[in-house]
Amino acid sequence: MTWAGAEGNFCTISGARNSASTRAASSGEGFWANSNEAQTKCPSITGTRLVCAANVAVRSDEFWKAELARLEPRTGHNKAIVAIARKLLVVVWHVLTQREADRRADAAKVARGFLNMAYKDIGARNLPDGMTAPEFVRKNLDALGLGKELQRLGRGKHQYLLPPSSLPGAPPAAEPIGRGRRQNTHAAQQKRLAEAAAKREALAAKRAEAEARMGRQRKTRADKGTHRGPNRITKEKQVQSKTVSAA
Repeated sequence: MTWAGAEGNFCTISGARNSASTRAASSGEGFWANSNEAQTKCPSITGTRLVCAANVAVRSDEFWKAELARLEPRTGHNKAIVAIARKLLVVVWHVLTQREADRRADAAKVARGFLNMAYKDIGARNLPDGMTAPEFVRKNLDALGLGKELQRLGRGKHQYLLPPSSLPGAPPAAEPIGRGRRQNTHAAQQKRLAEAAAKREALAAKRAEAEARMGRQRKTRADKGTHRGPNRITKEKQVQSKTVSAA
């Protein structure tokens, strides 16, 4: 979880903070006290949302699944889900106040969340400073200190190439593959010209070696001529055409 993903729950946490003491907010008591102040400030975001989030977490995340398996035998399923919801509330509070990623955050999932934010919530044309969606993802990952080794990111059928990270120890930019290859950049053009020049030099050296071995200059394709005499295939075609005309 990241601070950007947790901002949706800020209103709920704020209500919990204002309705109880710091200790109650950290333990979850203020949230579950059904405070009228919290309900007034955030009527659309209640404890039910965190319970739903806890149910999703125990189905999709290995850590929370293990927490449920640890708590359920002692407290029962319902109380275990409420306890996990309280833990999620503490995680959200920490993410919002410290402005950093959760210690168990998956860099690929966080990056995919930022990518969805760029396309769905903000809009690719509305990104700040004219950034592209991969640049937006990389900037936010570097701000969180995550995913410095993440180079490619999949979303649906598309594969996005992320810019290199500015964090220390990050690998260089990955080479594009498939349809994502950059064919029209200046660097790509210079590379293709250099490869073509090297290929011509290799062919010229090979031709010079062959001429030195033969003791004469090789004939070019134009000197060899394109006229060829009759062969087995042309003869067979002529016989077939004569047989058809006679019939």
